[in-house]
Amino acid sequence: MKFTYIFFLLFATTFGYSQNNDNAEKAVCTRYENGSFKETGLIKNDKLQGQWVKYSESGDAIVVGNYKDGRKEGKWLFVNENLGVITEVKYSNNEVKDIKKFLYETPTVLMSYVR
Repeated sequence: MKFTYIFFLLFATTFGYSQNNDNAEKAVCTRYENGSFKETGLIKNDKLQGQWVKYSESGDAIVVGNYKDGRKEGKWLFVNENLGVITEVKYSNNEVKDIKKFLYETPTVLMSYVR
């Protein structure tokens, strides 16, 4: 009986420490073959969270937006480099609430606009 109790206690302790910490934030950073960033952001509780940025192969930010519990939330900016247009889309709970389009002259405008 004593052996069974010790075995159970040892098993329960080991099992408890071996569980994953689901609340941990994980940074995500993917890259193109040339080494430049492709996408950056965070995952928390296995869901996209916080600010995410997608980049072109040349390194320009082409999509910037926020996730909350895996759903798009707030202002998102999409850049069409060929047309020189920034599209601002406002999301609430993953649903589009408003869309605006702006012309820009240089891609650096996006990063200053987001801040």
